[in-house]
Order: sequence, then C-alpha cells, then structure tokens
Amino acid sequence: MRAFALLLPAVLAMAHADIAPSVRSAVASIRGGAGDDGDEFLSRISTFNRAWSSVHTERDATYFAQHTDVHRPTAMLITCCDARVPIAQSIGAAVGEVFTYRNVANICQLTDLSMMAAVQYAVEVLLVDHIIVCGHSNCGGVKEACRATVRDVGHPTYWLEPIRELIGKNSDGLKPYRGNDGAFTSAVVELNARQQAANLLNSPIVARARETRGSFPHVHSAVYDISSGQIKVLEADMQPGQRIVPVRT
Repeated sequence: MRAFALLLPAVLAMAHADIAPSVRSAVASIRGGAGDDGDEFLSRISTFNRAWSSVHTERDATYFAQHTDVHRPTAMLITCCDARVPIAQSIGAAVGEVFTYRNVANICQLTDLSMMAAVQYAVEVLLVDHIIVCGHSNCGGVKEACRATVRDVGHPTYWLEPIRELIGKNSDGLKPYRGNDGAFTSAVVELNARQQAANLLNSPIVARARETRGSFPHVHSAVYDISSGQIKVLEADMQPGQRIVPVRT
C-alpha cells in the first residue's frame, strides 16, 4: 500500500519522542561492568522498567490496562534478531500496534513452523492489514551467507542456505557488486528482504486471506539503516508472482 511509504518519514521523526529524560537517566545503560552478576543486571532492568511504565501511566492511567483484553495490531513485522534494529520504535509504533517476529537474517521459509504459526495467527486471527519484511544494513547473517567459502558455524550454516541459494540464482544480476564486499552485502540485504516478502505473499496462508479480504494483508519489504536509523522502502505493495531481481540504486 502506497500509504505505507508516505507514512514513514512522519513517524520516523516521532521515534522515541515520548520517552521522558527521567526514564533515560534512570539507567544509563543495561550494560554492567566487569564481573557484573545476574542480580545487578536484573536490578538495572527493573529500575528502568518501573520508570518507563510510570511515565506512561502518569500520562494515561489506562495506557497498559486498555490492552489487557484487546489485541488488534495494524501490522505484522518480520525482521532480524539483531539488537541494533529497533524497528517498532523507529516507526513510532505504540504498544499493541505491531505484531513482531524475529529470526536470523529475516528469512521467511514456508517450512518454518514457528514463523508460519505466527503469520497464520497474525493474518487469520489478528487480521493485520500489513506485513512488513525488514532487513538491515551490515547484517551478520547475510555477510556470512555472502562468503565465497561456506564455513561450519553450526545451526546458522544450515539456516542461511536460502540466502546462498538466492545469491546463486541471481549471480548475473549481482555481478556489478562483485569486488566490493560492502556493496555486495548491501545488494544481497535488499534482495533478501524483497525475496522473503515475496515468499510470504505467495504462501497459501496469505494468498487465501487476500482472496477473502480483497488485497489484505498488503505485503511490504524494507531495509533499516543502522548508521542513520532510517528505513528504506523497497516494495511498497508487492504483487503475487512478482519477479525479484537485484535493483541498482
């Protein structure tokens, strides 16, 4: 949906605007010093949590309680596990607005029971209007998949195989980026986000929902830039059967 692309600049400016300085100063960081034990770590988290919840309930006593029996998010977000990617916060989403699923390198495999269970719940029960697949710059999973020689790093070796296959299928389109590791990784990050969104769009769950709900849910692909905190929309409204190829930018 084109409105998604138009909405992003406005909400990006709102990101974190409602977090009071008192919350940020309550705990400078959850990181501890050398030898920090579990009790100290959890104490810092608890201190921040109490300050954070107080800020919201002081403004609106029902801020959290109103969500107790109602769960109606507007969108489902599928993104990477990377801790540097706060997508929900970066688009100004409030509590209850974005149903989120994360895995390494935001891969959408239709054989992944965990992810597809979340997608089915989002589409058929929560009736989300949008699904956003969002990759990010400098993705460690994508960088690993881009290596010329496959390393045995345990489970990630097998998990990242769909990206290696994607690179192989698009070897001609990716040729302009060869020789520049950064540019090549960035191109694959974008290609991967678009391909994973296409996988979801063409899945039986989403296709069935779109037959009964018109064009809903809309499926979008995007990439979050860690260095700037900004989101680049790749496909504002993907279409079934759309061919995914590398795009020069």
